[in-house]
Amino acid sequence: MRELASEDLARFLLGRRWFGAKGRAPRSVRVHDVIPLFDGTHGIARLQVDLDDGRRALYQLPLALRAADDGAVSSVVATVGEDRRMVLFDAVEDPAFRERLGDAFVNGARFDGDGASWVIAPVAAGSVSLPAGRSRLSGAEQSNTSIVYGDRAILKMYRRLEPGDNPDVEIGEFLTTRVGFAHVPALLGTIRFHDRDGSVSVAGMLQQLVPSRGDGWSYALARFREEVGGAAPAGHRPFRDDAARLGEITRALHEALASDPSHPDFAPIPVTDDDLGRWREQVSRQVERALDLLREHLSRGALAGELRAIAESCVRRGAEALRRSERILESIRGRAGARIRHHGDFHLGQVLPTESGDFVVIDFEGEPARPLVERRQRHSALRDVAGMLRSFSYAAGAGMRELGGGAPAVRAAEWEESARAAFARGYLNEPAKLAAFLPAAADDARGLVALFELEKAFYELEYELQNRPDWVGIPLGGIERLLR
Repeated sequence: MRELASEDLARFLLGRRWFGAKGRAPRSVRVHDVIPLFDGTHGIARLQVDLDDGRRALYQLPLALRAADDGAVSSVVATVGEDRRMVLFDAVEDPAFRERLGDAFVNGARFDGDGASWVIAPVAAGSVSLPAGRSRLSGAEQSNTSIVYGDRAILKMYRRLEPGDNPDVEIGEFLTTRVGFAHVPALLGTIRFHDRDGSVSVAGMLQQLVPSRGDGWSYALARFREEVGGAAPAGHRPFRDDAARLGEITRALHEALASDPSHPDFAPIPVTDDDLGRWREQVSRQVERALDLLREHLSRGALAGELRAIAESCVRRGAEALRRSERILESIRGRAGARIRHHGDFHLGQVLPTESGDFVVIDFEGEPARPLVERRQRHSALRDVAGMLRSFSYAAGAGMRELGGGAPAVRAAEWEESARAAFARGYLNEPAKLAAFLPAAADDARGLVALFELEKAFYELEYELQNRPDWVGIPLGGIERLLR
């Protein structure tokens, strides 16, 4: 395996959705190490990827070997062996690999090789029991690969590896074993690389599989079509009630994450003037980046009609956005609450509506493109609140696109505002019940939410200009509303 050509490995990686440097061919790829698994029938390789910009990353790749004519596989790494009659492929496509991997979680397992170990550990020995012969790959692949075991568990394999605790595992373990928080999938086990230098990287996590009605994004769009498009069945539950419940669960999640002042990685930390200064710089950089890109698109005539007028207004009001953020941060000095562990990438796609009509929160990994150390940092819990409010705006915008030009814009705006108000009401509860990690006054809390929403909307603007220019109307409308 060590002799695999860099060109073959690079070609394979560029075809994977989980590869983080999409569109840019690596300068080189080599096999960093290989650990044999399951009596040598499979292996786990780490690939060292060097990019043209000088960055280096490690990716894990489970491997299996089969005859080239023995069934089709889509993730072929290379053709090998005499007369090239064998194919080396990504082992997640091999049912035998998935089966043995699931079995290893029952009591744990350790595999050694090349000065490193691949360690599988259940949260409690003997607590995992997975159905035999019922594993499948999840179709919802992004930066990771997920294997579903019947109706009981889902294994998330992290492809890119970084030394240190992954917040998805770290927070899942805290909420499962230390707090007993009911609105997250229970953590069942972990996979970690242990290197000879003492460093540890999280390679995977096994979680309870929660029966759900799709994800929150699809659920919200369905409710939007019913309520705004005029097809709501009699006696249906309005989405604003769901939004209010989601606000209550989000508040309970933050209270759970802030509940242990003795834990060095979870104890709340009071917001300081230095923190406010960093937030000011982050907002300023985000606004300037988005506006520079917007000016570039306007100069090329890339935006037309009403969209162009809104974009030009946004450029003119850029300084106003910065002044507003300054005013909010100055007004809240000394009473901004505390920084806590939080979700970090909170939106409708990160919650599951359950069969019982409740919600479960998933994916605490944070934004995968950001460094691990940054994703583990504590911040204001209200960043999560702002993220969900922006997600309601996106649901309304996407719903309008689906319904077409005949959709009633006034009803769509009312749907969005009712969802936003219900979520905020559910989260803030009553002013007298504001938690110690939140600003002491509800008005201050709303001010911070507005700040983080503004930052998020400019982030969305930058993203859409780079990836989906025909969607820029959603963040532009959000910015216009926030500055209104």
